[in-house]
Amino acid sequence: MSDLQTVDQFPRQDVIDSDNDLELQKEHPWQCESLDQRNWMTRIRDEAIAEGASPNTHWLYFRSPDSTWMSECGTEGWLLLDYLDLKQHEYLERAMS
Repeated sequence: MSDLQTVDQFPRQDVIDSDNDLELQKEHPWQCESLDQRNWMTRIRDEAIAEGASPNTHWLYFRSPDSTWMSECGTEGWLLLDYLDLKQHEYLERAMS
C-alpha cells in the first residue's frame, strides 16, 4: 500500500520530542489517513504485536529535528513505536528533504 521501511532507530530524544509536540500531533491526526491506509497500518501494528511487541505499540507521527531539514536530510511520517520500551518497529515516510 505504501513505502514501509524497517527502522534503523531514530534517536530516542527525537522520538520523544515528536511525541511531546502536541502541535505536530494535531496537524497529523490518525483520522486524516484514508480508511484503507488506516486498515493497512492496523494490520502492520497487529503483526508487530503478534511478533512480540507490547500492546502499547501505536503509530506516532514523527518529524526529525529542524537541523536535519536545514541539512537536507530531514524526514517525517508515521512511526510504529512500542511505548513500553520505546522500540521502533516500522516507519512510513511521508516527506523528506
